[in-house]
Amino acid sequence: MERPQFVDDAIVQEPSGIFAGIYGPFVLKSAYQPIVSTHGDGFQQIGFEGLIRPSLDGQAIPPLTFFNQVDEQDQFFIEWMCRALHLKNAHTLKQADLCLYINLDPSKYNNAAQAMDQIDLMLEKMAPMSLTTNNIVIEIIETKPVSDSVLHAMIEHFHALGIKIAIDDFGTLHSDTKRVEAMSPDYVKICGEWFTANCHRPNFLIQLSETHSYFEAKGIQLIYEGIESHEILTLAKACGAKLFQGYLTGRPAIAPTQTWRAAPFFIDPPW
Repeated sequence: MERPQFVDDAIVQEPSGIFAGIYGPFVLKSAYQPIVSTHGDGFQQIGFEGLIRPSLDGQAIPPLTFFNQVDEQDQFFIEWMCRALHLKNAHTLKQADLCLYINLDPSKYNNAAQAMDQIDLMLEKMAPMSLTTNNIVIEIIETKPVSDSVLHAMIEHFHALGIKIAIDDFGTLHSDTKRVEAMSPDYVKICGEWFTANCHRPNFLIQLSETHSYFEAKGIQLIYEGIESHEILTLAKACGAKLFQGYLTGRPAIAPTQTWRAAPFFIDPPW
């Protein structure tokens, strides 16, 4: 598909001040979903995850539909374009000390030197945006890495820079205890679909509670994704959950419609 050589040349700023990415006929925008922690009987917002929202001819399309149409040779380009958009649009969240979670697909990296150059370039781009390494959490998604050595080199580089690491979608594909042990992340995100599909199985919650306690003892915080009902919220809390992400606690919204929710808030029960 036709595209410029450099990511910056594929990003345009709209009159509203929002940045959008252009890839052939597709337009890419940033959406942000809140991540919250327990706060007494309610919740306190602690950050956002950046999510990409593509459109074609003005009509929104599922992200997977878009990513399946990206040319193989452009995978790395799109990976970094999405990250650049989330960083550039972070100013719309109107919170200096926000924690911004951004995905990284380990299947796209097979060259350590290139990866390090891109990480350093990301830091250079962050500087004028008033973002620091303390603001960023890199989420390693559940795909298999092309090279374990390259992935581990990237993790070490992120940690050396003070950037936090999360393992995304724990319970699916390659996001398992082995990956957690190998990477020593700051966060583990429990896959919502996996949790919902298994939460009524005998002993599942007991086993997950033990895993939860084991990770916490290592200084790893767990975020339970896919919180879309009071039942799932209650079951997650039964495992020890204190951090949550899902439609019940906050839906994704395309920038600039999402802003920081500074005050603690409550979720009304269904009765």
